[in-house]
Amino acid sequence: MNIVVVTQARYNSTRLLGKVLKEINNESLLEIHLKNAKRAKLPTNYIVATTTESESKFINEIAVQEGWNVYNGSIDNVLDRFYQAVVDLNPDIIVRITSDCPFTQGQIIDEAIEKVMNAGFDYVSTSLDYPDGVDVEAFIFKQLKSAWENATLTSDKEHVTPFIRKNCSNKFEIRPEESEFAQIRLTVDEQADFDCVETLIQQLGTNKTWQTYCNYILEHPNEFQNQNIIRNEGYVKSLKDDTNEL
Repeated sequence: MNIVVVTQARYNSTRLLGKVLKEINNESLLEIHLKNAKRAKLPTNYIVATTTESESKFINEIAVQEGWNVYNGSIDNVLDRFYQAVVDLNPDIIVRITSDCPFTQGQIIDEAIEKVMNAGFDYVSTSLDYPDGVDVEAFIFKQLKSAWENATLTSDKEHVTPFIRKNCSNKFEIRPEESEFAQIRLTVDEQADFDCVETLIQQLGTNKTWQTYCNYILEHPNEFQNQNIIRNEGYVKSLKDDTNEL
């Protein structure tokens, strides 16, 4: 079975320019993310779907160094970039993650794949009971193809899977045993997020479980200034752009 993990990465991020290339202890966030994603056992192929920006050459270099394939595509139409990255591979299952999540968990990637592969769901995602920053989506290629052919809204094209979530009836949400971590933020979108991740890495390292990072934040709340940032802020902005198109 051909199981392809695709992570999105770009240089010109709106709120924190070049965030995936920022380094902690001489290692970029992108390197940390790619290494952690490769701890999954079930995928057969790994692709960094990045852009045609000139700075993407640095993203390409890191991807190749970490044993990932690379696709350079559309800057704004991420759905098209994502689709073009995998279409020639004829994948059975596709996993979507994002490179602004350095603490991506291989175990969650495998769990999502298993739900598609063995339980027969067409689309599986982590629920909002997980902290922001360990998000995983897995789906069959048919769902991605349908989105690519039919999506018209800005939010659907910028964020890849909203069309699938809205139109797929055979879907499933993975929920963690612990629900007290739902409001924890482990993703990097602003400088305060980077400061948070830097503190966690300096104190705990780069490859601990998500529960370990969450517990540290709860035990040391005064060290983290990013925990009140709105979740999925970029998607919320895209939804506002949708209203301007109607």
